[in-house]
Amino acid sequence: MDSQLFINTIKNNYKQYSFIYKTIAFLFSLVYIVASIEVYLPHPLTVIFHELFIVGLLDPRFLSILQLLFLLLMGVSLVYFRIDQNETSIAQRLFFWYIVLCYALNMINPNNNTRNPILGMPLLSNFDEYLLIILVFFYTFWSPKSFLNFIFLMFKFLTISLILRAIFLFYMWAMGNGAQGFFGINATITESDSLFIYTFFQLIFLGLYLLLHKKKFLIISIFFFVFILLSYRRTYAFISLLGSITIILFYIYIIKRSFSIIISLILMVLFIIPLSGYLQKLDLDTNNKFVKRMLSALPNSRYNTKSLEYSDSGHWEQTFNTTKYFFEDNIHFFGTGYGNTREGVVRGQSVTIHNVFIATWAYVGFHLFLLIMFLFFYVIRKLIRYTIQIRALPREFNVTSDFGLLFVKLFILIIFFYYFIGLLFVSIPFFHSFKMQFMWVSFFYLIFKIDEFDWSNYFREQSN
Repeated sequence: MDSQLFINTIKNNYKQYSFIYKTIAFLFSLVYIVASIEVYLPHPLTVIFHELFIVGLLDPRFLSILQLLFLLLMGVSLVYFRIDQNETSIAQRLFFWYIVLCYALNMINPNNNTRNPILGMPLLSNFDEYLLIILVFFYTFWSPKSFLNFIFLMFKFLTISLILRAIFLFYMWAMGNGAQGFFGINATITESDSLFIYTFFQLIFLGLYLLLHKKKFLIISIFFFVFILLSYRRTYAFISLLGSITIILFYIYIIKRSFSIIISLILMVLFIIPLSGYLQKLDLDTNNKFVKRMLSALPNSRYNTKSLEYSDSGHWEQTFNTTKYFFEDNIHFFGTGYGNTREGVVRGQSVTIHNVFIATWAYVGFHLFLLIMFLFFYVIRKLIRYTIQIRALPREFNVTSDFGLLFVKLFILIIFFYYFIGLLFVSIPFFHSFKMQFMWVSFFYLIFKIDEFDWSNYFREQSN
């Protein structure tokens, strides 16, 4: 259980950069965490940070402070992380060029609105796409060691930023000044993009705890989970709970030890108590509405109606009707195009499709639908492969062993899998916006890169 080796790697990696570079990386991480792309049921500060950091300076869709910080970070990263085509696999290169092809097709989409381009320039219809290409370029052509060094630095700063924001929002919630959640419930946070990220990190720290048995990782995981529960957002509570149970069950399956079952039960109790305890303080009418809203997320639920009172309750029917309409009468290779209203292809409750898989084809095109389906089945294939492989390895609980490496891959893939499950219930920005692309591309390349790298030797070098 060589947890100190992992911690030393993070510390030593941090020491090798200049104060200026670390400041830029931390500022990007902090802005990335506090600035949300969603202002639905927001805390007042969420609106302020959205306007300040997400909305563009020259145009609402062009060169926001978050985008500028990313470009600055990537530019300065060239000083520390070398581009090395010799260490780049053919698969990574093909993925990069497919991303370029996808957005080239977006630019020539005949359905694009000619009045949509940013600052009157047709090639700037969506600046986020250029940022994605830049990100994928660096991740593709950085050496695996450079990539891992960057990921560990960002992991440290993103974790710090997440903890700081959660502490502050917990304080606001405890004072009765949290976000205004559904039915007027005082919530910790309501933004979907932020909740996705908190869910990712909650599951990462749970996986690290099970691998390295370091209690502080368990504390962080529980802290984030309680924070997510008190958001009263169904998708993220379900993903976090189901992801946690899945990782624990994989752990039990791998090591065959009964004490893991005790850990899972304790975790589940700790997860459920804060939510149930707080709900008991609500008046009966609000409590009932909240429970019905949770149940309405299930297909064929008797609460799954078109009523807006339970918010997303009509989204299953909406997705089905939109898909039926799309395939029966309006199937096409290209999406609706840049700058066009999307209501024309939606059949149901709200003005946008709450299913990223269907929305990707309908709005953006079949070429990007293929991308998201490739990623989804890639994750499933790897999950099956690694689950079979890990049972044959000796149980060595450290980050340098083949067992430890496979376990890390497994819990990252589980996180990735539940992210795709979450995409069945949310709208298209939570996959195609740059903020979310930065997260899922980093996860994807982490699996890509560590398959082609001497992981054990890396940790030994970096920890010395």
